Amino acid sequence: MSHNRMRSALAAVALTGAALLSIPGAAQAAQPSQPAGTTAAGWPGVWPYNGHTATVRASRSTGAAKVGTVTSSGRKCAENLCQAYSGGSYTCWSGGPSGNSWIGVLDSSNRVGWVAAKCVGVSRWS
Repeated sequence: MSHNRMRSALAAVALTGAALLSIPGAAQAAQPSQPAGTTAAGWPGVWPYNGHTATVRASRSTGAAKVGTVTSSGRKCAENLCQAYSGGSYTCWSGGPSGNSWIGVLDSSNRVGWVAAKCVGVSRWS
């Protein structure tokens, strides 16, 4: 294969990889990056849903260590849009919603924990 053909083939592979990474959901297993300026007004957060507090876990599984609770004071999301990621299945409370999507939330030291997405409400932090 000539040098120019090899360069063209490598460029095509790189562009295909970049296109695949831009597809929503293609990187579902990725951890969220901690945002710069998480104290900015208007950053989204999570609050108890239907009067129920929610457990924050070390990873996206009900078997993971409990690292906190979402109470009436809320928790800021780890990402600007409170992106939900696939994880272990859960039921919020007896007879309550269930699912397998988890939202990254921050503690007071900006460490990321995970809360079951259907167990919280999402709105803007004020």
